[in-house]
Amino acid sequence: KGNMLTLTYDNQYLHHFYYYSSRIGTNRDDYMVPNQFSHNLSLSYTIKGGKYNISVECRNFTNEKLYDNFSLQKAGRAFYGKLRIAFGGR
Repeated sequence: KGNMLTLTYDNQYLHHFYYYSSRIGTNRDDYMVPNQFSHNLSLSYTIKGGKYNISVECRNFTNEKLYDNFSLQKAGRAFYGKLRIAFGGR
């Protein structure tokens, strides 16, 4: 009682686009950010009605090639952890 386990999955799709508007309509893919599809997974455990929270997250767990708005490759798979303690009365 007072504890809760939450599993969250989300994904993000980005359709390819040109990052210079002057390249729109050309057949060249030199200035194009490619299609991207990433998957993220997080697990959160809340203890004593929210006084303590433990969270872990894996972003891009399929290790897809992802790019920013200027077609520079982002880092691959990443892991995050968080511990939260609430002080004071509720």
